[in-house]
Amino acid sequence: MNEPWSDLYLADVEAVAPLAIDVLVTAKLEAVDELFPAVHALRRAVRADGRERSIMAGIESVRGIARAAQLFGAYPEVRSMYWGAEDFIASMSGIRTHAGQEIQVARSLAVLHAKEAGLAAFDHPIADVRNDALFRSDAELGRQMGFDGKVCLLPRQVEIAHEVYTPSTADVDHARRLLAAYDEATARGIGTIDFEGMHVDGPLLKRARQTIALAEA
Repeated sequence: MNEPWSDLYLADVEAVAPLAIDVLVTAKLEAVDELFPAVHALRRAVRADGRERSIMAGIESVRGIARAAQLFGAYPEVRSMYWGAEDFIASMSGIRTHAGQEIQVARSLAVLHAKEAGLAAFDHPIADVRNDALFRSDAELGRQMGFDGKVCLLPRQVEIAHEVYTPSTADVDHARRLLAAYDEATARGIGTIDFEGMHVDGPLLKRARQTIALAEA
């Protein structure tokens, strides 16, 4: 859809919301009131046909990043988000680089506020669409930061994103063995263990369970 300040935004919302969609993507949000037309249209559509729909909130500017917490927590219909680095750097009058140091603060804030609001978080797209190595390395960093997926601009990027965000067989095996070792220890009255050189307590157990859940999703 067009951005919220476009003359076509309201018409886009009214045209798209009643369709048999799962997610309505609202791009370049900067204020909570920009969400209301989409929320209102989705609620009417759900009442009309009973089909559940949600909103993906897109933030791509200084204002969007600065107001991420308010935007992500404004309505229960907002269940996922993405952020855009290119527009963000343009709004900062900055310089975009492959290294990406210039976007790290905004990137961190985007995923932090998404997780605080309980949203599925999708990392920024890569404009250099022919550079698969850059896409992969950037996706790997996003996964390490806590993003749940990455915006893709080309079909072939989807496969790379799936490879990065899907736990490997080795990761799943390690998680299962860790949990089994912990369960065995707790059955013997031991609260914490060392597993393959790692001190295992709450955070490591949580990550192991997350790995298995993601692999089985």
